Amino acid sequence: MTESERFYDVAGVTFGVKLEAPWSFMHYTEPVAERIKIAAAGGIVPVMPTRAGDSEPPRTYVQKRVELPEDYGPHVLDFSQYEPFATEESSKIDFRLTVCNGQPDEFRQAQKEGQVTKLMSETEVLPYYYVYRWKEGTVFEFEGADGKIDSTLFVENGAESGYFWAGEKMRPYSVIFQICFALRIMYTYNSWKYKAVLMHSSVIAHNGSAVLFLGTSGTGKSTHSRLWLENIPGAELLNDDNPVLRIEDGKVNAYGTPWSGKTPCYRKANLPVRALVRLHQAPANEVKQVKGLDAFAGVISSASNVKWDKKVMDGVMSIMSQIVMTVKCLSMGCLPDKSAAEMCCAETEK
Repeated sequence: MTESERFYDVAGVTFGVKLEAPWSFMHYTEPVAERIKIAAAGGIVPVMPTRAGDSEPPRTYVQKRVELPEDYGPHVLDFSQYEPFATEESSKIDFRLTVCNGQPDEFRQAQKEGQVTKLMSETEVLPYYYVYRWKEGTVFEFEGADGKIDSTLFVENGAESGYFWAGEKMRPYSVIFQICFALRIMYTYNSWKYKAVLMHSSVIAHNGSAVLFLGTSGTGKSTHSRLWLENIPGAELLNDDNPVLRIEDGKVNAYGTPWSGKTPCYRKANLPVRALVRLHQAPANEVKQVKGLDAFAGVISSASNVKWDKKVMDGVMSIMSQIVMTVKCLSMGCLPDKSAAEMCCAETEK
């Protein structure tokens, strides 16, 4: 590990992040380092799931301005949410992301000359992005709040190397936000090889196992996790947005990750999965078990995928098929109340 490159292991997938000058990694002050140490040991840094409408806490382990280092500046990047997953450099690197200096001028010129092929766009969930085929790889352009392209990611074929360019006027916080998205994309390209899938889910740890809450954005996943934390003795938050599910020795385990949405919960911990619960809002609390195609249909939309890469897409589909045949799957209509958490907990323990 050097001052310009660090390495991380998330659910057995190892990757490097390399920063070209003038970008540099932040040096952490004592309170930030202490939170990283606790999370690296699988411990709990006090936090509650951030619900829709709640004021958003800082997304990294730097929680206050006074916790910034003295040398903090416009090119210092806060990777504190990744540090619980830090590992030593080894020959086993699944992929590497380089944060580059300058701008992707060659790609911009190719765009003007019509030498790129647009594959798709995503304009429903932030950050909005656009996907292109270019040369020997795939390009992602990320849009900022002003509707203009902020940053660019180029992933070489095979997804072992990626290159990220930040917009010229982006603040470090915004750069990290989009680097996180770039790393999730590269993780999805590579994780299926280890029978691991990045999920859109909130996860509760309870009595030695994990319960995942799935559903579309705004359904109430974080709200339901919060109800468990407030009403179910022994419940803990493992991750609030992007855990990993991995099949190991015929069993399914849930892993904490550096990606937890609006809730800074980055625990290096894993537990066997007790149940996957697909939530939807309803006038009364009700829950039922689902199997087969119904179970698969209820969870597949929550799995991160690369729709334009058939090999990755087939791999993820196969993994999710195995998961629903191994783990209890539930469908729950619920209210945001204590009895919903109690009913769900009782059903997952049957």
